[in-house]
Amino acid sequence: MRGRFAVFATVALFAGLVGVSSAGGATARTTASSGNWSDPGTWVDGQVPQAGDAVTIGGGHEVTYDQNAPALAGVTIAADATLRFAPDQSLTLQSTGNVLVEGVLSIRPSSASVVQTVHFAGVNIAAFVGGGMDPVASDVGLWVMGAGKLDVAGTPRTGWVRASGNVPAGATSVPLDQAPTGWQAGDEVVITPTEPPTVGSASYTGFDEAALTSTGQTIGLNRATSRPHPMVNGRWTAEVANLTRNVRIQGEPGRQSHVFIRSSVPQVLNYVELRYLGVEHVAGRYPVHIHMTGDGSRGTEVVGTVVRDADHHAFVPHNAHGITFRDTVAYNITSDAYWWDPPPHSECTNPTCPPSASHNITYEHALAAKVLPGGSGPSTIPNSSRLTGFELTSGNGDRVIDSTAVGVQGT
Repeated sequence: MRGRFAVFATVALFAGLVGVSSAGGATARTTASSGNWSDPGTWVDGQVPQAGDAVTIGGGHEVTYDQNAPALAGVTIAADATLRFAPDQSLTLQSTGNVLVEGVLSIRPSSASVVQTVHFAGVNIAAFVGGGMDPVASDVGLWVMGAGKLDVAGTPRTGWVRASGNVPAGATSVPLDQAPTGWQAGDEVVITPTEPPTVGSASYTGFDEAALTSTGQTIGLNRATSRPHPMVNGRWTAEVANLTRNVRIQGEPGRQSHVFIRSSVPQVLNYVELRYLGVEHVAGRYPVHIHMTGDGSRGTEVVGTVVRDADHHAFVPHNAHGITFRDTVAYNITSDAYWWDPPPHSECTNPTCPPSASHNITYEHALAAKVLPGGSGPSTIPNSSRLTGFELTSGNGDRVIDSTAVGVQGT
């Protein structure tokens, strides 16, 4: 199905003593007490972590990440420990290995001008094995396990709004149906296609990307629109989505990472930009994968978050209940954007096969845009004719409200 409203419903760890080389040759470095990352007294040997170290924040310790560290070989936040980004500093935590959260990872910048990033560098996606319930050293990403918690919230930004009328080709300003919150000059935005099928492939590929030059109920663009975006049937207008957030979790083009959450407590993942995540054809390695959490995830709200330039399903709550995705954006991704695993095959019975149903999942004002054919591990469909923006495979009380799928490019 091509075009709009494509909705389908089928109702390693790094630990050890400081100075001891861990697997892979990294030096394990552990906290001695709570304190600032930059303070030698925070660390057992009085040495602030160096490039290639595998760092552990020990249980009971709260460490404030207050300076950019060189690329680390991994970070473990132990149970009852906290790693907190200093709220008033633009900071990047860069790792070539897993970041394991069994305690709390807190990223809450104090203002929109503060940009804070978790960056997975140099990931070898050819080494990924996928699947399973526990961290795998080769599958480098952000793992939230046990009673671990992401407490991650960027500055509020409206995820997406609609144009207030026709947008002509060559436009450098776009009136909106409402003034969005938090949009700033320099933010990247995308305008979705609304042309009829008679124009050919542009009806589902004709996205316009630009940076903002001005904000408000009318936005200014740094480049003119390449296509018209007309009102449809006197009612429907183009969606305009903001792709920029000041908290970022990212891999690199061709070297993607992922976020895997199997925690017994609700998470906070609000106003976050997740980019270059998801490894195509590798099961379970998605940009946002809330996996087998059952009722532990109830109360989780993912608000204003964007998954972009990703190579797998964007948002995946699998056998995870009571989650609301509100004002979210999935843009330029492969495979069904909002999805979880379908029920096991008829010949596969529990306990051999894990359960799949997710109950009380709500997609409210969620956008799936520029959804491309791709793989999904063992559940890969032989062709892309069933590609969709939203797939609710099984569960009770699941809802899609005030949401849009546009530019779904299956066959």
